[in-house]
This record gives sequence, structure tokens and C-alpha cells, in this order.
Amino acid sequence: MTTVSIRPAEIGDRSFLLSTMRSTLLRKSAYCAGLHPEAMNVILEPVLATFSAAVLTTPKDPNTILGFIVWKGQTVAFVYVRDGVRRKGFGRKLIEHAGIKTGVIEAPFLVTKIDPPHPGARPGTLTALAKGRGFELHFRPYLPLDLTARLLVPAPDAPPSQ
Repeated sequence: MTTVSIRPAEIGDRSFLLSTMRSTLLRKSAYCAGLHPEAMNVILEPVLATFSAAVLTTPKDPNTILGFIVWKGQTVAFVYVRDGVRRKGFGRKLIEHAGIKTGVIEAPFLVTKIDPPHPGARPGTLTALAKGRGFELHFRPYLPLDLTARLLVPAPDAPPSQ
């Protein structure tokens, strides 16, 4: 098994995270089909700005990203592992690093097409794959929009920002 390290995402990683999330969702999510890439940026940027992110690298090359996770509490916005290193437990390592426990995970984005299908999962279903690993995905597509609204329009009882 390849030795990997997990480190907090740095500002220089942001472009890779954003472009990977955007392109993956546009290609592999029925919910994002047909959206303009800039519209995806508007949805993804507040998530990247307010959620935690960690990247998977090798100890020899901490600048080459093999995968990443974007999360906040039990809400997982995105988990990604490069094609060449999938099915080696690295996605699980990222989830464990984030402190995500088995059970319910709220997911603001959902990939609906998995290529190739994982053994034991119904073809192309991320929810079946997650369930086989002890997780129950609850799709919450409104979370990024709610987050954006909260950033743009503070609650009426919130103290003014300085």
C-alpha cells in the first residue's frame, strides 16, 4: 500500500479543489447537469471559504494532491481520490481524518454516476456505496444556497460586523 500523508489544505490548493469539484459535479452529477461552470463556482466558493479541507499527498511530494475532503461537522461537501489510487482505502482515511463517524452524513453535492461501478454497489450509485460502508447520505442541495444567503444577508438579530 502506498504511504500517504494528510495535511490541511493550503491557499495554493484552492484552485485544484475548486476545479476538481466543479468538473466532477458537472460531469457526474445529474443535479448539476447543464449548469454553467461559473454558476458552479458561485455555489462552490462559499463552501470552500467556510468548510474545512484536507488533502491527501505522499510524504515525498506534499504538493501533489492525490485526494481531498471538504467538510464541516457531519456535513461532507466533497470527497475525491484520483483515479490511479482509488480503492486503496484513501477515501476512508480522509473521512476518518475529518472525524466523520459512521451514520448520517449530510451531503450538499451528490455524484450520481460512478465509473466504473464499485463491487457490491448498484451500478452508479454513491448512496449504495456509502451504505455498504456504514454511512447514510442525506442529500441537502439547499445547503450551499443557504450558506451563501447567510453570508450575504446577516440574520436580523446578528450584531453588526466590524
